[in-house]
Amino acid sequence: MKKLIFSIILILGFINVYAQGGVGINDDSTAPDNSAMLDVKSTDKGLLTPRMTETQRNAIASPATGLLIYQTDTTPGFYYYDGTAWSPLAPSGGGGDWETNGNDTYNTNTGNVGIGTTTPNGAQLNVHGSGAVASTQNFVFRGYVYDSAGSFTGASDGSSGISTLNIPIDIANNATSISLAINLGGDIDGGFGYPTSISADLQGANVGTGLTSTGADACGDPNNGGTYSATSVTVFDATTLAAGQTALSLSAEDFGGSGFGTSYCGFVGVWIEYVFTYTVMFIEPAVALENGRLQLTDFAGNGNTSLFIDDRGDVQFASGTGPLTVRNLDGSIKMQNYIEQSITIGGQPWDVTNPTILNGAKQAILEVRGGTNRPLYGGNIREYDSTGVTRIINNAHTNLLDLFGIHADYNIAGGNFFAHSDARIKNVLGRSVHSEDLALLNTIQVTDYKYIDTKAKGEGVVKKVIAQELRETYPEAVTFTSRVIPSIYKHSDIEDGWINIASSDLKIGDIIEYYTIKGDIEKRHTTAIVALEKNRFRIANEANEENAFIYGKNVNDFHVVDYDALTTLNVSATQALLKRVETLEKELEYSHKQNAMLQAQAAEVSSLKAQMAEIKEMLEMTSSNK
Repeated sequence: MKKLIFSIILILGFINVYAQGGVGINDDSTAPDNSAMLDVKSTDKGLLTPRMTETQRNAIASPATGLLIYQTDTTPGFYYYDGTAWSPLAPSGGGGDWETNGNDTYNTNTGNVGIGTTTPNGAQLNVHGSGAVASTQNFVFRGYVYDSAGSFTGASDGSSGISTLNIPIDIANNATSISLAINLGGDIDGGFGYPTSISADLQGANVGTGLTSTGADACGDPNNGGTYSATSVTVFDATTLAAGQTALSLSAEDFGGSGFGTSYCGFVGVWIEYVFTYTVMFIEPAVALENGRLQLTDFAGNGNTSLFIDDRGDVQFASGTGPLTVRNLDGSIKMQNYIEQSITIGGQPWDVTNPTILNGAKQAILEVRGGTNRPLYGGNIREYDSTGVTRIINNAHTNLLDLFGIHADYNIAGGNFFAHSDARIKNVLGRSVHSEDLALLNTIQVTDYKYIDTKAKGEGVVKKVIAQELRETYPEAVTFTSRVIPSIYKHSDIEDGWINIASSDLKIGDIIEYYTIKGDIEKRHTTAIVALEKNRFRIANEANEENAFIYGKNVNDFHVVDYDALTTLNVSATQALLKRVETLEKELEYSHKQNAMLQAQAAEVSSLKAQMAEIKEMLEMTSSNK
């Protein structure tokens, strides 16, 4: 009993209870802090919380919110009950200390960190998106219609401006709402007291009648970044008319006095600007960067690391096996394929596992599917197929419905080119005469030459034919195109468009090409000659450049050799030579047979001579014996 009383007195000696309601535990009788219900103070001891396993922790019945324990197994650490579940005080793995260095705060955690997830795995930083939170994004598309001068009486002149606006299919199909604003530009003040009034149609349905400008005339030419004035109706709900449509038909009619006796910015009519705003729902990403950039720095290599996207869509460090690599420090992307997998642009790759498709053959490394109707403009455009030149376009453009899957500004190189060839697309006129082709081949002169443009072509000796010479004997193997030739090939300063080079080969209107270098970037310029003097000429863009390289002028009769035609001619000539060789071989074989017969006959004669000699000798012996 005495020991118990002594122990109680000893404990109470370290506990100080005050009227404020706080309890202090210390050995120097310090009063507890006013803000604390329990204030424990020591310089050589700590506070030991209950320690238990995860199983024991989970067995606590009805834990109070804020209950604190230390877990000894399965990711040890301090855990508290947040009212619904047990949560760690620090990131799992231990070492979750937050430190401050100046104004920067950082975490020295050596384990995984999760954002949006309590169980990060697979990476040092695991960001988990909700996957269900939808947001919206707006896409703006602008279409333009021009309507010529209306009537000053305020009535329609009977003509409407029309145009078509193309919308990407993914935007058209996923838009939740589409709003339309209509603005005006050009001669919108009208004349004779009749201001411009516009009636606008979308997909054949009227979306605004009597639309007038709320401002003065504005240059509305869309080709030159023109400005527009808002109309009295600025927003129209176009969801019903435009949703799901990838090609919108636009039309408008001027009912005012636009252009009658007046003109603004060179227009006697009105520009109508249709502004569509598509609102599209999308799932919010787990990570988004706005007004910033993502950068990885390789401190060990003193350079920026490269990234690639693996086959699961994950961004990885570029170790040399990724199909997509970021190589340029300026942020531009170059695609480099290091693996034996195909890249398909414009659609899905062939299902090579399907035996009905080319017997399961592997597709090409690069497949381009589909195309767009992008007309090609120029002079002397040649269209080829396996039959040769099928069409020549002079100073015009290709068919507006022609679809192009690949368009290159420069040359395309490769080992072989395979064109479609089928007898069902050809009218056969007859077979080539091999002997005539051999005679024609003998007229073709092979020449050794070097290119004038040593910068692009090098200084090596080339052994080929000269197109102008070939044209004299075999014109079918020579075609013409438009191309710049190195007819000047000199450096010169350009001052206000004047180039101080004399050339008797130039005339006003010629198109020339020159190059400039700014920093490490070479830029090609194409312009026309607008003035010509004895020792200089002037170009249209009135440039000022130091040490520009003036390459030469464009010609429309650039000779091109069809080496496929020469190869085919050579095949026919070779067949003629083969027939000659076969004939000579037959003649030689006949000669050999004749020679063998003569040799046999000579042997027979020799044998007969020997026999006759023997008979003669026998006759002589018989005669002497008589």
